[in-house]
Amino acid sequence: ALAFDGVDDKITLPYFNRPNEFTFEAWVKTGNVFQSAVIKWENNTQPNQIYTMLFIQGGTGLLFYQENDGGSVNTVVGPSLNDNQWHKITVVRRNTGSNNVDIYTDGTYYTTGTAALNPVTDNLYLGYMNNFSPFQGSMDEVRFWNRALCAAEVTSITNCEITSPQSDLFFGYNFNQGDANGNNTAISSVTDISGNGNNGTLNDFALNGATSNFTTPGGVTSGTGCVPFISTTYYADVDDDGFGDLNTTISGTNLCVPAGYTLDNTDCNDNNASINPAALDICDGL
Repeated sequence: ALAFDGVDDKITLPYFNRPNEFTFEAWVKTGNVFQSAVIKWENNTQPNQIYTMLFIQGGTGLLFYQENDGGSVNTVVGPSLNDNQWHKITVVRRNTGSNNVDIYTDGTYYTTGTAALNPVTDNLYLGYMNNFSPFQGSMDEVRFWNRALCAAEVTSITNCEITSPQSDLFFGYNFNQGDANGNNTAISSVTDISGNGNNGTLNDFALNGATSNFTTPGGVTSGTGCVPFISTTYYADVDDDGFGDLNTTISGTNLCVPAGYTLDNTDCNDNNASINPAALDICDGL
């Protein structure tokens, strides 16, 4: 894990536009009473007016996912987290209208809300928000996927590490570098395990001692690997008879069957539920 001192520690990430569909995950541990960000996209000239941010509210400790385009603000509120215990937080955003954002805590669904804005931003940080307290506490297993994971996928990768590239994983940080609470001053960045080279730059971390440094234990036991998702082809099941059309497919993973699709590809007429390989043969006298 990586401990943030709440004074000036932050990680600068390689900037990319926030996609309309994504999943963000992080284990966090904080007892901080001041408002602080977990991750934030911000506008360079109006950082407090134009942003996308996941933050923990001061006092209440409530988790907020918020989009602000300078004219409107959309917010989805999660549970209180400032109990100085490890919690896994997951935000899933879909590119749909209302109720497009899900928040999970510790691998369990918590709430759904709407955030449908597209703020114009320039910078991306972990543990930092302009004019507010930097994050105070620890983070572990921070990951960003460029698609909306389904509930089964979110649960399956809660209590484990991803240590190698996976399809759709845009960046991932294990924070396993260096020696826990030791002298790590030679380290200047956190390594991205996605294979995309999105290493994060460490800013103002002491990297020596029990605070502002790599630390242990983390939210996940090191060496506990996640089972990779398996790429899977699904077949359209328009008539909802459980049998799919060989010629109409969609790609997904083994844990999520898309609505209107099935693993089977043996339907000879996908527009008629009474015609399928399991239908009862009726003798017509011919």
